[in-house]
This record gives sequence, C-alpha cells and structure tokens, in this order.
Amino acid sequence: MSLPYVIIICGVSASGKSTIGRALADQLSLSFLEGDDYHPPANIKKMSSGEPLTDNDRETWINTICKDVNNAPDHALILSCSALTSFVQNKLISDITRKIIWIKLNLSPARALERMQARDHFMPPALMDSQFNAWSPPKGGLDVNSNQTKTAILNQITVYIHRLNNSF
Repeated sequence: MSLPYVIIICGVSASGKSTIGRALADQLSLSFLEGDDYHPPANIKKMSSGEPLTDNDRETWINTICKDVNNAPDHALILSCSALTSFVQNKLISDITRKIIWIKLNLSPARALERMQARDHFMPPALMDSQFNAWSPPKGGLDVNSNQTKTAILNQITVYIHRLNNSF
C-alpha cells in the first residue's frame, strides 16, 4: 500500500488481540504497539477493582495511542486496541493520519471467560460481561473467529492484507 497504514487488531478482552498482533507483526516484519501499555495507572486500578471504564476514562488513553501511531516512523504498523466503543473508534478514525485496517477478533462470551480465567491480566473475569455490553464492532475490515488456531487466524489475516495491497 502506498499510504502509511495501521492494522488495528480489536475486540473484547481475551479475544487474542495481543497474541495475534505480536505474531502478525513478527510475520510481516512490522512494528507492534500494545494498547494495554497505554492505560494510565488510574484506568488499570479501576479495571483491576472490577469497575468497567467509561469513555471519559478512555479519552487520555486513546489520545496517547493516536499520537504514537501518528509519530511512528514506520510506513506500516500493528496496534492491538480493544476499540470497544464508537467513541474510541471515532477518535481513532478522526485522529490517526494513516489508513486504518480493522481486524475484528470475535469469540463467544463463554470462550472469553474461559480465556480470562486462565491468564494473569489486570482485567478480571468479572468484567467480561461489560466488555461484551460495550463491544460495538467498527464498520468495515475483516471479521475473524478467534476460536480458531493462531495459525488459521494469521493465515486469514495475511490473505486479507495481501488482497488489500493488490487493490491499491
């Protein structure tokens, strides 16, 4: 693609955003930004205590992400970012100066809960319902069933990206 772009891997907690984002970045030799790394301590404390974030809580977080994406020297990069709400998605769309490619990882609430219970993360399983209640997938892009193997998911995404590259 001739325009600078960012591939945003989005979805609820435990959908595999970080795992798939890192693996895709390695496979495509692109830089990777982890959305969770941008949460201010107050957001992490709030989520860790079992309280879901509001869009007001997300504002500083998403503004910082947009700034770093825009300032990245690479032509293309991968960002893992929940992008749960239209507020966050609209901020990404309006504030990022690169072409955005959405990759939406989808899974069932039962599978998300199972994954959340099996990992060490600041997002407790008690917030799983709030994740699904807030999830409003962005328009466009690629929907991926994240119950598949990592290899199958990566293959599906790379085929999609190669098709996009050929259409520009």
